[in-house]
Amino acid sequence: ARRPWLAKEFKSFFYCQFLGAFNDNVFKNALVILITFYSISIFGLSPKMLVPLAGGVFIFPFFLFSGSAGQIADKYSKKNLVALIKLFEIVVMLIAAVGFYFSRFDILLIVLFFMGAQSAFFGPLKYAIIPSIVEKEKLVSANAMVSGGTFVAILMGTVLGGYLAGSEGYTKAISLVVILLAVVGYIFGQNLAKGAKIEVVEESIVVDITFIRSTFQILRNSLKEKEYLLLIIGISWFWFLGASILSLLPLMVKKSFHESSQVATLFLALFTVGMGLGSYGINKVSKGKPRLGLIPVMTLAMSLCLALSYYAITSQNIYLAMFSICSMSIFGGGYIVTQMTALQVKVPYNILSRLIAANNIWNSLFMVIASLFIMLLLKETSVANTFLILASLVFLSSFVLYFKYKESTAYYWTKLLTHTFYRVECSGLENIPEKGRLIIMGNHVSFIDWLFILGTCPRPVRFIIDYAYYYKWPFTPFFKHGELIPIATRKQSDEVLEKAFKKIDGNLKEGHVLGIFPEGWLTRDGQMRAIQPGVNKIIRSTPTPIIMVALDGLWGSFFSHKDGVFKNLNLFKRRKVKVTYSQLTQPEDYDRKHAQAWFQEKVSHYSQE
Repeated sequence: ARRPWLAKEFKSFFYCQFLGAFNDNVFKNALVILITFYSISIFGLSPKMLVPLAGGVFIFPFFLFSGSAGQIADKYSKKNLVALIKLFEIVVMLIAAVGFYFSRFDILLIVLFFMGAQSAFFGPLKYAIIPSIVEKEKLVSANAMVSGGTFVAILMGTVLGGYLAGSEGYTKAISLVVILLAVVGYIFGQNLAKGAKIEVVEESIVVDITFIRSTFQILRNSLKEKEYLLLIIGISWFWFLGASILSLLPLMVKKSFHESSQVATLFLALFTVGMGLGSYGINKVSKGKPRLGLIPVMTLAMSLCLALSYYAITSQNIYLAMFSICSMSIFGGGYIVTQMTALQVKVPYNILSRLIAANNIWNSLFMVIASLFIMLLLKETSVANTFLILASLVFLSSFVLYFKYKESTAYYWTKLLTHTFYRVECSGLENIPEKGRLIIMGNHVSFIDWLFILGTCPRPVRFIIDYAYYYKWPFTPFFKHGELIPIATRKQSDEVLEKAFKKIDGNLKEGHVLGIFPEGWLTRDGQMRAIQPGVNKIIRSTPTPIIMVALDGLWGSFFSHKDGVFKNLNLFKRRKVKVTYSQLTQPEDYDRKHAQAWFQEKVSHYSQE
């Protein structure tokens, strides 16, 4: 299959947006470095206040213009709009050259505003064009390519902007570079206009040229789209964090570590390198699909990295600070690609530009708030404490996201646990349907059998559990959180049994995957007990396909009854565990004896004994 970045239209688009990001960051970083290290003061504001203000000036146009930009992107030919916007970039860079030549930093702040405006109009086009020139199954890799390329462009622009700002005769050098990049970007925009087949989506749209009204209308509409709103807020939350960190890095280098502008540029470069690595890496980890369960995991990791940054500053360990910032941005790169791809997959194409415009408005609003937030914090506390406050906020947000994506997240936590302490081999995953109700039934060898099913099955599984275990303190809240279903025999409790079958029936009708250990209890002697008739009762009530999963290698482990449960203390030996999923069995073809024979064949210690 053709890779998305090998297609001619994708290459034109990729280099067009790449050069735009490159140019933005040459200009922005040069301006920030000049303000910080040449102690520039504008409007009576010190450099300490001007750096976050500059971030706000660049972002404010996203809030102002994104509403109308989304309408324009859905109404007119996207390929022609790209070429027109890149032409505007050339004009803006010519004005920037005038500002640099006369050292008019007030003009350069106005240019920064116009650059933000240009990016605000390009943003809805950028992420709406990708689904139109790339197949759906390649969206993650295409987004990873674009995001990774963008961060490479940011890195190059950051380094080049910092280098030019620190050189003699910086005015001519910066002016020449930004104009040249704008011109080459315009050429690629023209190539995109000639080559790509990007159709007009909604000619009936009436563009609101008042800007502000369309902004509030799109924001109001996005609040109604509950299915997409959390993704948008999640993306915006990351840009709040990113804007905060980018504002802090130059100040951290100068005030906390007393280093030069070149070191500040290095920190900014490490941040962008990490974002690029995370963007590329998430495509490998998620295997080409937007895995929302990874989002809470990456958020938690980001909070720990920010806490490490606080420690690095207070202990004056600049190398640890470099490591923590780079690590944080690696997780950030994976986070943002996952969120953005999920938005593209879920949103219908005819409203995608406007939803992305709404996303850009929320992003800009969060980033402007970030600028004000950092300015206020720096008035009251140190850079180190500001990092600690950010770490605490991100830590709290990881729990919010966990509760939203808890079932998907469980897959990654359990996979991490099982693959760390055991050598897991898995086969038959291709037999699991992507959607629809399903029963997965496994043999019961140890207390952690469920971990191996959760950590291999790509779909969330809701297990049936003995009510005696379900109601043991302090596990009940965790079992409820995991959507486990307590069950009892009729002799133990008619009420619990009836409730269990109602929940089972409801879960299956909603299309969930049900996990069952049909023997009814753990083996004490390593032999498989007879499969109980409970599965037959379930599929008579709600006909459901069945997949069996054989767990081989857990008998004799610390969590099995061999030699006594929890008595085999050979914890550091990574046991080999084979997890085998069977072919899909339709409910009318299910037979208990055949199922029992399949398990006997697949599990080695059954056949041996």
